[in-house]
Amino acid sequence: MYGNDIGSLRLEFLASRRWTTLWLRESSQGPGWKTDYVAIPQDAEVLRFVGITGNASIALDGLGVGVGVPVLGLEELACDFAWDTCRWLNTGNASWQRASGQGSGGWLEADGNVSDGQAFIIESPIFTPNAAEKGLVFSYMLTGLSPVLEVEHKTEFANWSTLFADSGDTGATGAAWKGSSIRVPEGTVGLRLRASLAAGEKATVGAVSIAEVVSSFANMTCSFEVDHCGWFSGPGVWQLAGTQSGVTGPDAAFRSDSYTATAVRMSSDLTPEAILTSPVFPAAASKFYLEFAYHMTGQGIRSLELLYLHRGHWSRRWSRRGSQGTAWQQAKVILPAGTEMLRFVSISTDWYFGVFALDSLVAWAPAGSGPVPLVPFSLYTRNDHNCAIIWARGGLKCWGSGRDGRTGYGATVKLGDGPGEMGVDLPFVDLGGQKPVQMSCGNWFNCVVLDGGTVSCWGGQGSQGQLGDGSGTRIGDEPMEMGRNLPTVDLGTGAVALEVAAGIYHVCVLLRGGSVKCWGRGFSLGLGDTLTRGALPEHMGDRLPFVDLGTDFHAVQIIVGGEHSCALSSQGKVKCWGRGPAVGLGLDWDQNFQYTNIWDQRVGTSPGHMGDQLPFLDLGLEVLQITAGNFHTCAVLADHSLKCWGNNHYSALGHGTGVNDVATVQVDANLPKTLLGSGVSVMKVVGGISHTCAILQDETLKCWGRNHNGQLGQGSVELLGSRPEHMGDALPAVDLNNLGVREVIAGASHTCVRLEDDSTRCWGLNTDGQLGLGHTEKVGDDPGEMGAALVPAELFEKEKPGAGLEGLSIGGGSSEGWLLLQHNGSFGLVCDDGFTDATAQAAIGMCFQISRKGTLFIAGLLHLLQSF
Repeated sequence: MYGNDIGSLRLEFLASRRWTTLWLRESSQGPGWKTDYVAIPQDAEVLRFVGITGNASIALDGLGVGVGVPVLGLEELACDFAWDTCRWLNTGNASWQRASGQGSGGWLEADGNVSDGQAFIIESPIFTPNAAEKGLVFSYMLTGLSPVLEVEHKTEFANWSTLFADSGDTGATGAAWKGSSIRVPEGTVGLRLRASLAAGEKATVGAVSIAEVVSSFANMTCSFEVDHCGWFSGPGVWQLAGTQSGVTGPDAAFRSDSYTATAVRMSSDLTPEAILTSPVFPAAASKFYLEFAYHMTGQGIRSLELLYLHRGHWSRRWSRRGSQGTAWQQAKVILPAGTEMLRFVSISTDWYFGVFALDSLVAWAPAGSGPVPLVPFSLYTRNDHNCAIIWARGGLKCWGSGRDGRTGYGATVKLGDGPGEMGVDLPFVDLGGQKPVQMSCGNWFNCVVLDGGTVSCWGGQGSQGQLGDGSGTRIGDEPMEMGRNLPTVDLGTGAVALEVAAGIYHVCVLLRGGSVKCWGRGFSLGLGDTLTRGALPEHMGDRLPFVDLGTDFHAVQIIVGGEHSCALSSQGKVKCWGRGPAVGLGLDWDQNFQYTNIWDQRVGTSPGHMGDQLPFLDLGLEVLQITAGNFHTCAVLADHSLKCWGNNHYSALGHGTGVNDVATVQVDANLPKTLLGSGVSVMKVVGGISHTCAILQDETLKCWGRNHNGQLGQGSVELLGSRPEHMGDALPAVDLNNLGVREVIAGASHTCVRLEDDSTRCWGLNTDGQLGLGHTEKVGDDPGEMGAALVPAELFEKEKPGAGLEGLSIGGGSSEGWLLLQHNGSFGLVCDDGFTDATAQAAIGMCFQISRKGTLFIAGLLHLLQSF
């Protein structure tokens, strides 16, 4: 069956005066002959082939009918269930049924409503004992309270025994596809799938593949010179190519002579996806690195993705969209501990030509625990100004609105709204010779943790006590108020600050030992009263109480919203206090901003509210990270899902339930997850005033909520998150020109990121220069302003002609480390993967991402790495 617009060929049998399809193939099957066999049911009376040719021809040959089972190998059990069940046969009293969906292939389905309590069993034929351990790779989905799916095997000398079992407990609406890679022992001669289901339960099994097994992830390294090194795909999908092959692809390999490629031809008969899957390897004990070369060219190119299997789920780690030009590109990604398999998925567009190619795939892990690579800077924001700690310089810079002295330069002028105000022209904030360790931006002020564990604050609205200096006045809006004149917040005897969090009217600090203190407007502090603290000296020091969070509560993170605060414990539990629905304890906040709740409208303002009486929020799982907007809160859970609660006036929660969903908010088992797409893991979430952004496992960024100034980065001002069709897979990632997102901050109406090239890029409202672009025009509210058009904000020195390379140093341990470059005032990390003598070669030829300068190659790198 070969050619464009070919129809189908099916084998049918007649039994009890009814024709039934026994075998089916559709569309072109390639230019070569294919062989197959089918088990004929005992009640079959007549057989017939039915062919629909279209504009091409169909041929049959070598037809034979006999008794017995042909000699098969385990590899011949692979089946995508697109047309039939291949060689798998129902043997149970209840039968698995093949099902399919438009554009989604096929699957097997067992429905407990029709089983009458009997097991569903589908078996392979007996096959030749496998001489080595193999992998069985498949996807599955379980629905219901306690469905059970098992994979069993038998050998020549032993009957059926279980290799794999999973019981659902997903509930009627909790079903999701999972992935599994199990090891089939040497000597196996048969496999079968067994499902035990009650009424209302269902088991679904997708495509089954047979994989090679390797002893370590490092053994999937492949140059594609001789073979695919255990990487596999469907027949003829990914093929070795090169100067001596007939496969269409790049004129030359990235290295040596060969590579692997899949071509998109001008035909609607071909599947739009081509999958290349790794061998099965033991779950990685620690993170590891994968470096590879890729080539994507042609109009038929839609995307290339790298997925990893981790704890039963396939997740995207890396992707590129559209043609990437005619040259080979390189990528290096970090895979998490627990990864079991990898796969590349190419997705094409019908009727246009294109070629995907891969080469020089290297997997490795740093020796030991690996060094901790340097981060050049960290970003902070709240309202309409930003700050950055430049770690390499040990200093702090701020830009945007200067009202009330919030930028700390002894004035109230904007910075970043005109030319000549960023880069070398943007001064460091005078902190009196002390180095910043961590900071937080409030609405009109800033607070910083300094290297001695002290805290200092500056800016406006000091009358509410937010600055904590006891003066109740502004600091930083006049000359001679910063530097050595900048007051230190008195936190009490022996107090050492680790982290500070600032909101609108109050501040909280995390102290060594896991305790918390807060000051500012009284009803947000959780101190059992409504007294404002910090505007008078007698409020602070040892007289400032600790926030009582209960027995054995050891805080590891604190967050502050507009009028509420939350703390995350070392055990992954969360407590919140203050005012408003973001506390999550059943507050009502109606359209007129009127509050009613059982605790006198506020949590923490009366005796008995705090301590052990303050309940943990019921989020279902341990919590990894929390964030606060003005009036909403979000948490990343242990399974890297996301839950948000609080005010949803501009859909900042992403629940798809409407713009003005501000009903009673109780954090309990009924709180929905914020859905960001299939196979997605949230690595970090940040809350702006009325929008929210999340960094995903593939270092892409998704944002939702208010968008009147383009702060969502979609080239429009459309609010996202108010309807179900806005979220999940339909929510597009922010276009950042294929650069991975390492950090994100969200302000009132703007968003900024630190990207993998160590550049800062911002979009949204820019009236105060908060985007740092030297003008006040919005960015991201119109098409064509994101992606490659998004200009970096310069935080370092401007380029000094002729300065070039200013520094080159090696950091890390005695046998592993990184390279740190300084170039024209900018800093960039090279080989920040813990390279060793054995893995240094992997870095040869890799480009250096240095701030906004792009790609820089250093002569003599080979010699440097080999001598390290």
